[in-house]
Amino acid sequence: MRPAPTGSPLVDRTVALVPDWWWRSYPWAVWERLVEVRFLDRALVIAAQEFVAVLPLVIILSSLLASDDSLAVANSIIDRFGLSGAAVLSVRALFAVPGDAQSSANVLGLAVVLFSALSLSRRVRATYEAAFRLAPRRGGILSGFGWVGLQVVALVVGGWLRGFTGHGPVVLVLVVAGLLLLWGWLTLLSARLLLADRVDRARLLPLVVATTVGLVLVNVYSAVWLPHTLSREASTFGPIGVAFTIFSWLLAIGFAIVVGAVLGAVWSERRLGAPPGARSAPYAAAAPAPT
Repeated sequence: MRPAPTGSPLVDRTVALVPDWWWRSYPWAVWERLVEVRFLDRALVIAAQEFVAVLPLVIILSSLLASDDSLAVANSIIDRFGLSGAAVLSVRALFAVPGDAQSSANVLGLAVVLFSALSLSRRVRATYEAAFRLAPRRGGILSGFGWVGLQVVALVVGGWLRGFTGHGPVVLVLVVAGLLLLWGWLTLLSARLLLADRVDRARLLPLVVATTVGLVLVNVYSAVWLPHTLSREASTFGPIGVAFTIFSWLLAIGFAIVVGAVLGAVWSERRLGAPPGARSAPYAAAAPAPT
């Protein structure tokens, strides 16, 4: 849709020079929907909610392993990204749990993780609803618990598959294929669960493809650039640098979720029409920004 006149002669003349086909194109429709759903706000909120859930979870794991190896989680991160020197000390300092704080860390941390995970499920659901222009749905505690369970499956199975990456190129190809199937399947189940089957499977498939591609890009970034960034920030800023790098990584995941939802929703709408119950005018325009 061609933008309405802005009152600025320069802007209006520039818009008039753009051919009509551009305003009807898929890229412009995607950009309009991204602005409509306030994608920057939503990605930041999702990343912040992930961050609040991830750090307490890691602390809980560290405290549970205290009788065996209290640095097991920190050491796994160090080995995963090949850190050395000051970066090693910063990671261990960030995830260290004092011995007298283990029991309280377990109880309080578990409560924070559960609350944050359920809140995160609501943010993701609101993103899907805004992308498809569906009315916001209240409640959904059971679907939230189901979504959390799916994320646990993704973490466990994904970690298990990554354990085979050092067994040759053929196994590596199988691992990558397995991860793609895992991400795609869990994204489809998550979307159907959170949207309470208000969007059929055919309309969700573009969202699944777009989100899976986004997660692939995030994992490429994790493998190529994240180790260097994490090492540099840890050496320069200490534990705060590690926390900031983790948040930046989670923000990339947030963008993959939000942008993937919009890409898929707009594509399916242009090919199959809007899902039943969707508004032609956006819900998101009158809704408060996600918090």
